[in-house]
Amino acid sequence: MKSDEIEGWRVGLKSETQVGIESQTLEISGPGNLKIEIQRFKSVEVTIEGFVNLEMAPTKFFELSCKCYDSVNKCKVSLDYYFTGEPEAYLIVGCAHWVIPIPFAQQLVHVFLLG
Repeated sequence: MKSDEIEGWRVGLKSETQVGIESQTLEISGPGNLKIEIQRFKSVEVTIEGFVNLEMAPTKFFELSCKCYDSVNKCKVSLDYYFTGEPEAYLIVGCAHWVIPIPFAQQLVHVFLLG
């Protein structure tokens, strides 16, 4: 699956077979020559966290995080999507991070959740 480019960002899943074992690589490309590959990606291993303020009426949703672990490169991968004020989204891989456009964050959440 390759997605349409959104403001210089693109995400896709590439199926691979090595020694009879099938796996997927999550490919993210961004502005310039940015290319991120998360090998052995499994949507069932993505952790999803959400934070809401239940004391507000109506309830206000503050953050959605989708996290997985890149076992090949031994680092955490996280999409943090904030709804305080203007929505903001960050892609974090290890200690590097990028501010990403909201439409691309929505597309990335879809890939994290559904593969």
